[in-house]
Amino acid sequence: MPSSIGDYTIKRVIATGGMGTVYEAVQENPRRTVAVKVVKSGMATENARLRFARETQTLARLRHPGIAQIYEAGTYEHAGVTLPFFAMEYIPNASTIVAYAQARRLSTRQKLELFIQVCDAVHFGHQRGIIHRDLKPGNLLVDSQARVRVIDFGVARAMDSDPDSSQTQAGQFVGTAPYMSPEQFDADPNDLDTRSDVYSLGVVLYELLAGQLPYEFANLGLFEVARMVREGRPKSIAEDVPNLDSELVLITKTALTRIREDRYQSAHGLGSDIRRYLAGEAIAARPPSLSYQIRVLVRRHRAVTALATVTLAILIAGIVTTTALYVDVRDERSKSEEAARQAIAANEFLIGALGAVVPVGYGDVKTIGDLCDRVSEDVGEAFPDDPITEADVRLKIGLIYQRLQNLEKAELHLKKAFELRRDNLGSTHQLTLEALDNLKNYYGVYEADEKCVAAAEEYYTAISSHYEPQTETYQNALFDLYGAYLVSGRYTDAVKIAQQALTNNTDHYGADSHEAISSQKDLALALVFNGNTSEALVQAEQSYGKALALTEGEFSIRDHCREAYAAILLTAGEISAAKKLYNHQTAPEFIDIEKNYQGELGNLNQGIKVVVFFETWCPFSQRLLPKIEQASRQYTAHGIDFVSLTRVQRSSSDALVRKFIRDNQLSISVVRESGRTWNYFEATGTPYLVILHEGEVVMKGTGVGDLTTALLEGLLSEK
Repeated sequence: MPSSIGDYTIKRVIATGGMGTVYEAVQENPRRTVAVKVVKSGMATENARLRFARETQTLARLRHPGIAQIYEAGTYEHAGVTLPFFAMEYIPNASTIVAYAQARRLSTRQKLELFIQVCDAVHFGHQRGIIHRDLKPGNLLVDSQARVRVIDFGVARAMDSDPDSSQTQAGQFVGTAPYMSPEQFDADPNDLDTRSDVYSLGVVLYELLAGQLPYEFANLGLFEVARMVREGRPKSIAEDVPNLDSELVLITKTALTRIREDRYQSAHGLGSDIRRYLAGEAIAARPPSLSYQIRVLVRRHRAVTALATVTLAILIAGIVTTTALYVDVRDERSKSEEAARQAIAANEFLIGALGAVVPVGYGDVKTIGDLCDRVSEDVGEAFPDDPITEADVRLKIGLIYQRLQNLEKAELHLKKAFELRRDNLGSTHQLTLEALDNLKNYYGVYEADEKCVAAAEEYYTAISSHYEPQTETYQNALFDLYGAYLVSGRYTDAVKIAQQALTNNTDHYGADSHEAISSQKDLALALVFNGNTSEALVQAEQSYGKALALTEGEFSIRDHCREAYAAILLTAGEISAAKKLYNHQTAPEFIDIEKNYQGELGNLNQGIKVVVFFETWCPFSQRLLPKIEQASRQYTAHGIDFVSLTRVQRSSSDALVRKFIRDNQLSISVVRESGRTWNYFEATGTPYLVILHEGEVVMKGTGVGDLTTALLEGLLSEK
């Protein structure tokens, strides 16, 4: 091991592979830890050195949050041989993408979200004309913050700079055999394109999901491997993961197709299909058959004609389920007969409604909204002697109206369903509490006022009379009441409820329990909203300190406690302390802006920036953005810049974004972004706030929904 290479002091060997050795090293100016990769091939001629220098300059400009940055490249003499080296970004505590997923037992969704980061980074390199040619788990590293870095991007291209080098001769393989595409085994570097990397990504995806490779390569030589890949067929991933969704099976198969024209034509195409799968949309790899389209529509609850019968089935199934829960003094047989009678009555009623809505022959297209409207017209008279079945139908219709954003009708049916069950079953019956819970949740999302408080108080009163304080049901009811008080501005009441929850959880679970820590965090927020910043700081610091001591797997409570602590620090003007909470995380160097709807994103590294990630379909975004706009109009002149980013996902579109801007009279910047910035800031939901002060994060998260005047004033009064 050399003591130094160029200006880098070598500390240890990180890894050794076919292309060379990677060392951990220290650079003096600027002072930083780097990874130095020494490549085994020498630079035999001056022409080769010049080409190598040109290539590495290109790689140094390959700046993307998902690609490990190359800082410098050069050559050094070792035993009379000129060896090229690269100084690259060092990724501490890194694991390969497969090892990371296995060690943390990630779900399929979590694995796919990691893999999307890889696709985005690879596509970025492809857009700049660089093919990786050696994509494998060992070159896809994940740091402790679940951020993926693609390493060795373009190293093979740089090493091809010598036309006399054996590496560019026909018949020489470039890559790692189990992950190489069929065309790579032909060993003609001029015949490779970005689709070769897509195939390698398909192998990685297979291994990530199945834990093994799509071919059995054990005890095979290189040329047997080449023959198998070029002539054989990879296993279907369904053989190794029998319960894997058929769409993921098809996505993997499409990426691994031997014929390049039948593969995804870009890493972006592969990543986009995975995004569509995660969002519940139809994937491009699936032929658009009618049955498949209907299944996708069912999954996404789209309001189209094909779903009318599905909605009917869902309604009836829900009614059968809820009526089966109807508990009375009748014997078991009577209860069963009553549940069956109610289901039949509901069935006949809904089939009649469906027949009136869905035209015979080739009539006009009807939607779920049309079906719900028809049901709404008749439900009040359809069950004159059966209020329980009427309540069941109204509850289902109300929830569908809520999804369709028809809020006036949603409230009408949810409220009536609750009243019917309460008046006929009693205020503490299980079905009554279910209806009240739905009504309470509706108010909590759309009516953050006294309606929400009244429903939350009534629900808590009923729950507290039947459940012990240590039960989850009781705790949820208490938390909902706390939230209702908080969002409606009754901060003194919120403090009292938070103190009660903290006492209960401390007594039953202990002061260092997840439950007690969460309650202490809630108390801190209630205190700062109520104007008691000094006591709020004490509670927030204590809850965050306890959260840090929790075992692995409790990261969400840590994030929530850090977010609350940061918000209170900002309110107190403690900007430097807030930056330390986030380890001085900076704004990303690269933001992939796909469209500017209005305004500009601006320089995130200057001044105070409030960045809000939103989606038009999200009711919490719909509630937050007008408040962001109000704050912008008040504080932009004082030096706080407000910007918003959307990915236009799920049921959104460019037209809906523009309508959202008009409806809410937004003047703040609105930008469409690919999702890389969401990943960079680890946005876990929508809406998601990130506050930057001179380019460093001082707060981010979803829990502290509204920007308070005190917080914004604190940002302007740094101590």
